[in-house]
Amino acid sequence: MSTSPFDPPGIDAAGNSKIVFVKAIADLSAPKLAEIKAGTDLSCALYSFEPSTEQSTVTRTKYCYKQATESLGRATTKIEAVEYDYNPQNLADTAYGYYSVLTPGTTGWIIDRRGLDAKTVDFAADQIVDIYPVTLGARSRVAVDSSAEGEKLRTRQAIAVSGEPLEMVVLGRILGL
Repeated sequence: MSTSPFDPPGIDAAGNSKIVFVKAIADLSAPKLAEIKAGTDLSCALYSFEPSTEQSTVTRTKYCYKQATESLGRATTKIEAVEYDYNPQNLADTAYGYYSVLTPGTTGWIIDRRGLDAKTVDFAADQIVDIYPVTLGARSRVAVDSSAEGEKLRTRQAIAVSGEPLEMVVLGRILGL
């Protein structure tokens, strides 16, 4: 019987992800901590944040092959539409201040930091984040289910990943070093 040297306990996901929308990063090769801290914290506004990357395969069949082979094609990163609460009778309500920031057509970056408490741990040098260049899309109202206890008024917003994401970026360091 063999035992694997790899049996990690895992990192709790609940409450340990911080999502921030940043309108401007002057130099993506060296994002400044101040730029990220100045962003709009969406960690407690969003119901979920679901980025995913898929990569196609291309079948290769050369004349001399007895069996077709595959090559990797392009990767596509997507972010599922996000849902958040809003106050339709007072869009300037400061409790929902993110609503006016997430205007359709706005471009910027979503910063996704995982593995540290969203509420008590601020961004700091040497933390690792993913950076997604995005364009915010149209909003649509989430249907009201009158049978759902405690349901809140929500809106859903499309997000387009508008460039190549930067993964595992160490804050406070020049990318690639």
